[in-house]
Amino acid sequence: MAQISRSALVPFSAGQMYKLVNDVDAYPQFLPGCTGSRVLDASDNQMTASVDVSKAGISKTFTTRNTLTDNQSIHMQLVDGPFRKLTGGWKFVSLGDDACKVELSLEFEFTNMLVEMAFGRIFKELANSMVQAFTQRAKELYVKVEQGSTVEQAIHKSGLLELRREIDLSSNKVGIYSRPVKLGDEVNEGDRIEIYRPLIADPKELRRQRAERAAESKK
Repeated sequence: MAQISRSALVPFSAGQMYKLVNDVDAYPQFLPGCTGSRVLDASDNQMTASVDVSKAGISKTFTTRNTLTDNQSIHMQLVDGPFRKLTGGWKFVSLGDDACKVELSLEFEFTNMLVEMAFGRIFKELANSMVQAFTQRAKELYVKVEQGSTVEQAIHKSGLLELRREIDLSSNKVGIYSRPVKLGDEVNEGDRIEIYRPLIADPKELRRQRAERAAESKK
């Protein structure tokens, strides 16, 4: 049976990290390989949720029942998916008001060798990257910058450029709440900085092409 164990010391509270991991609906926004997620059922101390994983043309969905202990732990138990067994979870060990240790441990066994050959590497890559991904997510959401900082300074402090090396601030446009801004503009408390991918096609041109194809099909 395969095992994965990862941990990290982070400059955020146990409550902040617990909140991020428990926000299942947000997973596709930042978890590598996660293409969908949803909460199927939830109560004060339990949640049943599904996660879709897709990479290299291979897609799988697994569902777990999570036992929740506020700001301390999330224990996962398999409900459905390509596993014979999947168990483990998260622990959040408080080290003060603004620091904690995040621990992830998993034990899993796939339903058969064919599934393991097709999906094993993808799942292991996802599991191995989760602690880092949640740590980076915390930086993006919780990082504080000094008053008078610019958009560019805030982006650098978030650590995002270290994780997403494909981002080029000389070509990627930036904004705050969908409003275009410049790298030298100052940020204010509560601002959410957004980095936009370059367009690979002109939306107007795509609409024109669709209209032409629709008109052609009616002839």
